[in-house]
Amino acid sequence: MLTTDAMAAALAAGGPHPDHADALMLFGRFAGSWDIRSVRFTPEGGAEPEQRLEWHFGWALDGRAVVDVLRGEGGIGTTVRIYHPHTGTWSVSWQSTRDPYVFTLVARPDGDRIVLEGSGPDGLEEWSFSEITDTSFVWRSRVSGDGGATWFVDQEMRATRRA
Repeated sequence: MLTTDAMAAALAAGGPHPDHADALMLFGRFAGSWDIRSVRFTPEGGAEPEQRLEWHFGWALDGRAVVDVLRGEGGIGTTVRIYHPHTGTWSVSWQSTRDPYVFTLVARPDGDRIVLEGSGPDGLEEWSFSEITDTSFVWRSRVSGDGGATWFVDQEMRATRRA
């Protein structure tokens, strides 16, 4: 049986795998810790009170993946992002202790954004990272319950890198 330290050492990596280091930086640039201001929205246009969260990204799986932990008042969740060099895309899986759903998406660069597409309990999901700098980014989740005819933003998170 692996100890907690042995498991962490087996999972963690010191940086991107050298075979695909440039491509791995799509998500690898987020490695580190971030303070988050998060707002959730309703389809009717209402907004819940802003929450403060923390988001930690790191290299994993021999430097072939980027894993994160998102922690807030409502729970904790994790995302595993694995790069696939033969397609130039990423498979992304998100799980949370708050909700019993597993989101599976495909991510790709889209101009100066990163777009993640998949489906969830409410229909189609599109997540994106935009306005990306070395010290900040915006993450948005859009949902479509009608097969993509209409969309609404159901969450927006504004991130600031910790010093």
